[in-house]
Amino acid sequence: MRNRKLILGGVGLAITALISAASIKNFYLWHDGMHNQVASNVMSYQQDGAVLKIGEECYSIDEVDSITFDTPVSPSNMPRTRMLFDTGSSHDMKLRSSGTYSYVITTTGSDPYVSTRPLTRALPEDSCILTFEYRLNKRMPRFKVYFATPLSEERSAVLGLLEPTNLWQRASFDLYAHRTAFEWGRAGHYLRLDPGEAPDVTLEIRNIYLRRATAEEIAAREAATDHFKYIDNGKVRLGVDMQRGGSIFYFALSNERRNLLNHRDEGRFIQQSYYGESDGTMWGNNPWTWNPIQGGGCDGTCAQVRSFEIADSSLHVVSVPVHWAGNYLMPELEMEETITLKDSVAHLHYTFRNTGPGATSHPTAMQEMPAVFVDYQLDHLVFYRGMHPWEQDVLCDTVPGWPNESFSRQEEWAAYMKADGSLGLGVYTPGTVQMTAYRYGHGASTGESGDDCSYFAPLRYFAVEKGLTVEYDAYVTIGDIAQIRARFYNIHECIDPDWRNHPVAEYFSLLGTGQNNLTVKQTGEDCYTIETTGGDPYVFTSELPYPLMEEQHTLTFEYICNQQIRFELFFSPPTVAERSMQFTLPPSAEWRSMQVDIAAQRAAFSWGNFGDYLRLDTGDGPGTVLQIRKLKVE
Repeated sequence: MRNRKLILGGVGLAITALISAASIKNFYLWHDGMHNQVASNVMSYQQDGAVLKIGEECYSIDEVDSITFDTPVSPSNMPRTRMLFDTGSSHDMKLRSSGTYSYVITTTGSDPYVSTRPLTRALPEDSCILTFEYRLNKRMPRFKVYFATPLSEERSAVLGLLEPTNLWQRASFDLYAHRTAFEWGRAGHYLRLDPGEAPDVTLEIRNIYLRRATAEEIAAREAATDHFKYIDNGKVRLGVDMQRGGSIFYFALSNERRNLLNHRDEGRFIQQSYYGESDGTMWGNNPWTWNPIQGGGCDGTCAQVRSFEIADSSLHVVSVPVHWAGNYLMPELEMEETITLKDSVAHLHYTFRNTGPGATSHPTAMQEMPAVFVDYQLDHLVFYRGMHPWEQDVLCDTVPGWPNESFSRQEEWAAYMKADGSLGLGVYTPGTVQMTAYRYGHGASTGESGDDCSYFAPLRYFAVEKGLTVEYDAYVTIGDIAQIRARFYNIHECIDPDWRNHPVAEYFSLLGTGQNNLTVKQTGEDCYTIETTGGDPYVFTSELPYPLMEEQHTLTFEYICNQQIRFELFFSPPTVAERSMQFTLPPSAEWRSMQVDIAAQRAAFSWGNFGDYLRLDTGDGPGTVLQIRKLKVE
């Protein structure tokens, strides 16, 4: 007699058995989910590499699920589920069977995929390791899996890359996080495998199955979550993701631990984000722009942390951002954040540097200060829009739709709340009276990792020029709407009153505001070129983001013009002839300054409130080329 311990199937299943013809009458073999009884008189055990030989039969160790002696194994204990291809589901590929549980795939287009057969029963909760053996003729940088049903881009993940090999290699991917996020693994669910995005790739693949994680894999999974770092002062708890540039993915009350943020992908955090010129990148089917963000790229490319410090209630992170649509690191840029918890408020101090080798300049654009994504269940966006900011005036309460909607808010904060105002998350960024917001989805998938989300971003308009450093503060808190507003009022009172009550005049924008018989192109920071194409040419300015002070009554700008024109201003709304003034604009080949006193018009038309705007009539016909810059009221 001799003792023998068999490690089968690579799943860490150890069975010690007394192997003896005298002591064993029968044994039971699980192979591909089938329970076979084998008489002991045909048994002779030999392990040859990864092959288990029993009698005349040979089994790959990876095909044998378990062996017991004298007692059958319960199907509930079967440690793996084999995945077979639905050969009729293939696309942009030639697919053929090359043996038992073995296939050869040759891609023929840019969108190759094939689905597995649906699960016949629910997977065990711990069955989450996708394993297969493969040979490959070319490098496959994006091995992607969709978790159906339903089949959608939102329920997909790029698992990693596969390197070319002439020898059979085993690949294993932990799907635990995806199974949890997508609630995948019920009867009828299936996987769609996308082997890259190029033709002429030959992939031989065999023994595809889902299995339980080994102790080592569980340890690796737990270690991977170590990139979540938390600070907690007993009132609020905040978490940052160190694999995503230190972006804020978690904010909750300390005693409740309900995260009110959404971090479904690299774009959804509280994080820095900036925009520049169109650069040929694409996000899905949409042309995109230069767009460094703190968290990472749209395909899962992660940002890089350069340094990190943490204490009980504060932390500091310096990171390299990623181009959202381009999915590449941008080492010429640097993002920095310092977060401090005080009472129920998180104070965020952000710094962005466009100062490294290879830095480039970009035109004026809308900048998120910062981007904020919260749980879809917080659906009411609450803020102040009115003539009496910081005076406890009535708040505005709205439920944004899809896509983006624009708002002005004169108290420079907003909060997503439950409908009754009892719980929500607010963000105050001093100096940002403009805001964009939307809600994505229909409530089918909510929570911190849900597909659905609520979003807003305080906005500033500026150009990211080479050498630019941007610094700003934002404040985040949780509570009912009265608590949130009171905390932001207290912070507002601590800000320098001279700066707070006398905001720097902002330049008007002429883009996307409405126009007639002319074209407008932005040609520099706060600089536009207007070319008239017909009679009655005009363009509207952006709205005033806050009420003008009494002493602000001079319209100033610089211009170059190819001919003398009649220049008319309409003080809108409403846009009517009775609310206008006109003057002559002489021709000029060099930049020339203009100052126009509009004190009388402001008084007569009661113009200068938040939301008011101008209409600029630039002549009476085609052929005028007018360059105008730094248009503002001071």
